[in-house]
Amino acid sequence: MPYLKESQIVGKMRTTDPRREPVREPTQMRSQQRVDSILDATKTVLAEHGSSNLKVSQIAKVAGISVSSIYQYFPNKSAILAALCDNYLAMFREVVRDAMADKPETISDLISVTSALLDGYYQFVLHEPVWKDVWSGAGSDKNVEAVGDADTLQNTEVIFDGSKHLFLESAQEEAHQKLFLIITWGGKAVDAAIELPQDEGDVLVEHAKAMLMVCWRDELVPLAHPEAVGDLPDVQNGA
Repeated sequence: MPYLKESQIVGKMRTTDPRREPVREPTQMRSQQRVDSILDATKTVLAEHGSSNLKVSQIAKVAGISVSSIYQYFPNKSAILAALCDNYLAMFREVVRDAMADKPETISDLISVTSALLDGYYQFVLHEPVWKDVWSGAGSDKNVEAVGDADTLQNTEVIFDGSKHLFLESAQEEAHQKLFLIITWGGKAVDAAIELPQDEGDVLVEHAKAMLMVCWRDELVPLAHPEAVGDLPDVQNGA
């Protein structure tokens, strides 16, 4: 069964337009274009000055509009950052949907898919300076944090919907909850890894994959149909 590999995941994310709907969705084409220009300008300012020094006045200057025009679409700087984060995460949600388009036939297949998604997400964050900068400060911004939480829930639903047939009917609710935890922990591992020098971050991600493999083996495999387990990856080498 052909599954997306890490290189395909990263490539797809880099060729996807990161502009999506803002926090408050405009209803007219002109409004959408204005929102796009605000988010594009925000990316430019972030690349030059970083998120800690971001000012709405700078965004307005780069976008060629007034500060008051920005406030027609976003109530504050936090809302702009949240919209930009959601746009980036929307790219990854699309990748998750593509990765789950062909439903995995075994738990082993599902582990391979989720492992490739974790690797691909890490590489994407690592090599997108703007996204890395914004997301590194997400813990101090409740709006951005809320966007991340919602994204985790959506990805969990997509992955579970595509794999629930692997689990015993009586255990599906438990499997759903544990899958959510695995996805959450994987995301947190990436959050921690990008704060380290890359060589240390690479090692941390590999450790995370090995630990998550133990979770798969001990917590999720017992909930699966015995014939749907497949050949599990070596725990020593991660998922």
